[in-house]
Amino acid sequence: MLAPIGIDINYIIPILSGILELTSGVSLVSVVPSIHLGINVIICAFLLGFGGISILLQVWSITSKSDLSIKPYILGKLLQGVFASIYTFLIISNVSYFKYLLF
Repeated sequence: MLAPIGIDINYIIPILSGILELTSGVSLVSVVPSIHLGINVIICAFLLGFGGISILLQVWSITSKSDLSIKPYILGKLLQGVFASIYTFLIISNVSYFKYLLF
């Protein structure tokens, strides 16, 4: 699933782990050997923005006692992860100091 967009198969376990629990996923992504360190940084930016399912479940346990819906929060966290990775990519690719991370 990730191969068509150019992401190495070594990232599958770290990404899935990060989606479940943030700290273990970021830790696993940081040790994946990569020619381009920027890929690791972009994936970590997504995971940090999203926060992980464990955080979502903690928020759900609090909001379940009220009439608040968890759906906007989940959508917001997904968008936050996507925007964090996009902004990180833009910064890495446009700031000359960081360009060596991608290319």
